Amino acid sequence: MPFLGDKNDTLPSFLDETPADRGMGNENVGSGDQDIPRISLLQNSSNQLRELDDAKAGQFHNSVTNELLENMVVVNLFYEKEWAIWRDQDLGGGFKGAFDSLEAAEAEISTLPGNEADYQISETAKHACLLIDPETGVAKQPVMIYLKSSGLSASRNWNSQINAFNGDHPRFASLWLVSAGESSNKKGTWASWKFSSLGWVPNAETYDTAKKFYETVSSK
Repeated sequence: MPFLGDKNDTLPSFLDETPADRGMGNENVGSGDQDIPRISLLQNSSNQLRELDDAKAGQFHNSVTNELLENMVVVNLFYEKEWAIWRDQDLGGGFKGAFDSLEAAEAEISTLPGNEADYQISETAKHACLLIDPETGVAKQPVMIYLKSSGLSASRNWNSQINAFNGDHPRFASLWLVSAGESSNKKGTWASWKFSSLGWVPNAETYDTAKKFYETVSSK
């Protein structure tokens, strides 16, 4: 049984010769039925450093593919803010939902078991992005970047850069390099997010793909 041997990632020629069959079986699979990968910036305390052999602080991790990246090229599609509720780690931890306002999150905490002090509300900036192949300029997949705590200042800076560069053009009309820097204070040192302009999207095809994904993520 040769198919139980080494994994073959090369598309067989017979599949490339049957374009009429493409998409069959996925007729009922929409965007809401799939996970959008979450991109996280690894820190010294990240679980991935123990779980993945080559992982190190300062790399970016794709939650769906487990891919590790030194940097990324993205189109920023859509921005919104949420307030997430987390239970205290000493009580077992756990995510208890995300809400559109601080008031809604506070109201939800009042309905949860235990004391209100058992929970924390985390203001989170959400950037829906389109990952771009840096060699070809071709769109690869939509991803989510969540910025909280010290990342909120990086999020505000990115929003300011986008508005200054794009003017009244769509948010998804420009390319951005995402890389890691280093920040520190009296409590220690950590990897921090950096965003740098790479100019406009390279072609109409990438722009149209970005627009399509924008329409999907902004309607949720």
